[in-house]
Amino acid sequence: MTVTSFTVTEAGQNTPLDVRLITKDSDPNKYIPSNYAFVVGKAPFKVNTTYNVVFSGKVNGIAVSKSWSFTTQA
Repeated sequence: MTVTSFTVTEAGQNTPLDVRLITKDSDPNKYIPSNYAFVVGKAPFKVNTTYNVVFSGKVNGIAVSKSWSFTTQA
């Protein structure tokens, strides 16, 4: 898997959050499987807030785009 873009944005906002993308390539210990990608916020997420996530990249050479939302608990 290769990652072209992986963003997290607070719902209603346009500016993506500052996050760290973690993949097998960025893992110095290579513990992460090649078909996994994670983003970790560099600051805590707000409580009771909806965030939108957009991923684009390639899996086995095939372009993939996914988007989803999640809401943090109060």
